[in-house]
Amino acid sequence: MAFRELHHDCRKLADKLLTVPFGGTVTWAQLSAVIKADATKLRWRVASAQRLAQREGGIVLVSLRGIGFRRITVDRLAPDVGGTSRAKIRRTARRGNKAIAAGLAAANDIDNPTHLAALSEQTALGLLEHLAKDRQLPQLREGDIRTVSPADASLQFRRIIGASGG
Repeated sequence: MAFRELHHDCRKLADKLLTVPFGGTVTWAQLSAVIKADATKLRWRVASAQRLAQREGGIVLVSLRGIGFRRITVDRLAPDVGGTSRAKIRRTARRGNKAIAAGLAAANDIDNPTHLAALSEQTALGLLEHLAKDRQLPQLREGDIRTVSPADASLQFRRIIGASGG
């Protein structure tokens, strides 16, 4: 891996982000004061500082539109980060699928292997979009969580698929 020098503003911003308490916010004005420049015009440095702070301190920040960032608490980690990530995956898959469909509709003389490859990509993107839906992930209740031995899991699996031995 090639060594990439870190900009000194990124280090200052990361140090500021590492001081944000759980549930606390840091504003764009505070970030601008740290680097003595308009942080909204240097968003790439803020993004780099966020990745650095996440890697070094394990902090996760969510954007507050027009305000800055909020450090999320551990109990909101999975719903906030997971939900946002799934929504982005859904949007990206849907846009890609539409772009491929538009390209196929405009193409008159497309050869069969290229057409099949495009249809395969559309299928994969459709599957990703479907799997990223919120309703695919039901909430587990406390009583639903239990440990199962590997032998019992194997036996249950064999019964489901109709294999012998159970």
